[in-house]
Amino acid sequence: MSAQNLPVAPTTTKVMALIIGVLAGVIGALVALVVSRHLGATGMESAACSALSFVGTAMFVYFLEEKLGLI
Repeated sequence: MSAQNLPVAPTTTKVMALIIGVLAGVIGALVALVVSRHLGATGMESAACSALSFVGTAMFVYFLEEKLGLI
């Protein structure tokens, strides 16, 4: 499909897609926090690890949704 033939998603679909991306980022951050604390990281190290995991997971889901035409 070319970019001109892609259907335009309604506003509610776009909002839901962004919310799903943020929630996926939160889940990724919580998993990273629990795993890093379990492996003996300090508080600052686990916070940095969870922040990077949040950004990485949320951006990954955002780009997937963009490629699927949801955003």
